[in-house]
Amino acid sequence: MKKFFLIALSFIALNNAFAQTKDAAVNSTMNERYEVAAADFKKLIATEPSNGDYYFLAGDNYFYWGELDSAENMFRKGQEVAPLNPLNYVGLGRIGWFQKNESLAKGQYTKANEIMDTKSNKIDKTTKQLAYIKMAETYVNYDNKNLPEAEILLNKAIPLNDKNPEVFVQMGNFLAEKNPTSPSAAVAEFNKALIIDPKYTRALLRKGMLYARVQ
Repeated sequence: MKKFFLIALSFIALNNAFAQTKDAAVNSTMNERYEVAAADFKKLIATEPSNGDYYFLAGDNYFYWGELDSAENMFRKGQEVAPLNPLNYVGLGRIGWFQKNESLAKGQYTKANEIMDTKSNKIDKTTKQLAYIKMAETYVNYDNKNLPEAEILLNKAIPLNDKNPEVFVQMGNFLAEKNPTSPSAAVAEFNKALIIDPKYTRALLRKGMLYARVQ
């Protein structure tokens, strides 16, 4: 019994260490410390090579870094090791949309949504919300915008976890694009994010940038 208890404690400690490394790597991506994040994700993948989330997050880091070939490579590997994880289809779809290959993007997004809509796949809420957020972010941020679709996706994302500040940052970004001369609605969303986490960097930056844009 004592041996089992010690093994259980070791397993919990290991999971906590993975979570801390993952969170640190995601924060490095958000703060544009891409090389640091890449090194952390590489370690996580080496430890759990069948974890599709890690490939997506690593690819997402490369995407923001501008290393599109490396991003695509990570997303494709993620699809291979975890074909029922929707995130890596979202990742490839984002690359397609960024490159104005809308047929590729929509095909990948359709596959991601099919995976999430199939009840037998049992996709957790955190993964679903992240998928919706990233698809919406893509529709908002690039020249070939699709704001109506972004709104649909964000409205799906919010109920999954209304304690996640990032979903309100993305809703704020959407509203800033929808109403570029009237920032109040967007600012309200950034403020929601800051109520959840007063130090949330992306909300602070986006709020400041929005004020600067309308002055």
